[in-house]
Amino acid sequence: HKDGIRKGLTVMENIALQLALAKQVPCADKIQSILTAFSIQTYRHHDCAMLSMGQRRKVALASVVLKRKPLWIL
Repeated sequence: HKDGIRKGLTVMENIALQLALAKQVPCADKIQSILTAFSIQTYRHHDCAMLSMGQRRKVALASVVLKRKPLWIL
């Protein structure tokens, strides 16, 4: 049950890394709106190692949503 995020990075750093790996430019407004939609905006500067498992899964899912791919294999 791995969540696909790096625990040594903050929420914002994890999302930026995932977008960079997908060769997409991170848009601050889109990231903020997704974090708000997943109710994790207050944790954006927190180290992911300090988050609960559910919060880490929300970060991982937010990264998937931001990639805007037509098919998700979860």
